[in-house]
Amino acid sequence: MKVIFGDLDEMLKELKEKEISDVRVEALYDRTCSKEGVPLLKVYVTAQALLSPTLYACYEKITFKGVLPFPKEEVRSLFEKNKQVKEEIERQIKEAKFWVRAGHFEE
Repeated sequence: MKVIFGDLDEMLKELKEKEISDVRVEALYDRTCSKEGVPLLKVYVTAQALLSPTLYACYEKITFKGVLPFPKEEVRSLFEKNKQVKEEIERQIKEAKFWVRAGHFEE
């Protein structure tokens, strides 16, 4: 199970209160299809921290959500932007004195 935060600073505040120092950050994407068969894409960065063996905190920053762009250059541009957002989130987490780890939790 996860606790979803709409604001990264709020998540980091709670982690400090609980004395949790590791935060996992990963750039991800989900590719699905609508009921009509239209290819959809969600590109995002997630920051997560384990609160207990069965509970984790989660923050997501969506950088693109919509119809999958077909030109490879456009898709590449979306992933490059996502990488930049990941780097910014990692910087923010490090400045708050947390350890940044790779990977993410899945349910």
